[in-house]
Amino acid sequence: MSNKLKILLSTVISVAVLVALAVVPVMAQVPVFSPFNGDVTVGGADAPVGTVIEAYMGVEGTPRATTTVVVAGEYEMLIQGAAGDVGQAVTFIVDGSVATTTPANPLFANYQPQVVDLAVGGGLQYTLTMAVSPAGAGTTVPVGGTYDEGTVVQVTATPASGYEFSYWAGADDNWMNPSTVTMNADKTVTAYFTKTYTLTMAVSPAGAGTTIPVGGTYDAGTVVQVTATPYSGYTFSYWAGADDNWMNPSTVTMNADKTVTAYFTFTQYPVLSWWLSEL
Repeated sequence: MSNKLKILLSTVISVAVLVALAVVPVMAQVPVFSPFNGDVTVGGADAPVGTVIEAYMGVEGTPRATTTVVVAGEYEMLIQGAAGDVGQAVTFIVDGSVATTTPANPLFANYQPQVVDLAVGGGLQYTLTMAVSPAGAGTTVPVGGTYDEGTVVQVTATPASGYEFSYWAGADDNWMNPSTVTMNADKTVTAYFTKTYTLTMAVSPAGAGTTIPVGGTYDAGTVVQVTATPYSGYTFSYWAGADDNWMNPSTVTMNADKTVTAYFTFTQYPVLSWWLSEL
């Protein structure tokens, strides 16, 4: 084989490899689709025209596809994904309720039409009981109720004045607000709140210095370090109010709304201080 032919062959192979390397990631990003269709029932009857159906992939919180029933009792849906989505579980939500699928546990399949029947509200209902702790610390929406099996209920906690939301416990253990509860059994959910108190900081005389922090809202029991910094011509003297001492920094335990004042003493004017230092 001549040298020219070897060089030409080598060039062709190199170009082919580069093209292949460029095409592979592009192919991985090409969208793929998984078609679904079938019957859809609500409470044992054909789902009426206008019923909204959403499809979720895996544990995602945003639907991959949404459609509405245009022929009572039937639906068609095309879910878009990527090559990496093949084999992912698909969950269907019908008018806000998780649907029972037949066959069970449908998966995303590239360009393979699947017949999956959907059903919600098969007659079973469950009770959601909402509670607040401590009593009077806040409210919840809803306050409770009875829901069809599979209904996804959004629960929201609103703290009363002087409290902040902490977490949910019971059938919903997390710190998200709002959160959701899927009604597949009778459930109790408690919203826990934490008491808060306000710390007000002041300076005397005005303009004599600063404090850290300048104030704020804190959970009950929080120990706050307070620091006073005098301006030129002043020195820190003492704390008064909820914290009576001469320590700087000092601490304040937040077991009630509190006011703390940093008192400063005038020493001399900055110009006089500079002049005296020059003598």
